[in-house]
Amino acid sequence: MISIRNNDVNTFAEEETIKQIQNWIDSLKIALLESNSQKAFELTQNLPFHSEYFLQNSNNQIFTEYLDIAKELIAQCITLLQNNQEETRIQLDKIRQMRKFLS
Repeated sequence: MISIRNNDVNTFAEEETIKQIQNWIDSLKIALLESNSQKAFELTQNLPFHSEYFLQNSNNQIFTEYLDIAKELIAQCITLLQNNQEETRIQLDKIRQMRKFLS
């Protein structure tokens, strides 16, 4: 029978949680660099900070740093979405002006 110490389980859980968070951050950075607002929005709706291990260790310095990074990236996503919204509004105004001109 294999005996697993609590420390080993915690280390594995922490490594897996960190890996998930890093993958999420990398994916969000790529979406922002590509100005892919749809992908950025989807990622902000699926935050990786919900694991039981994270919730139990949320005062951990590493996790606090990841939360700060996530906060900054989400702020950039909001800016990207606001810019896209403004561009869409401008395009709609142009379409309305064109319709008015043609009628």
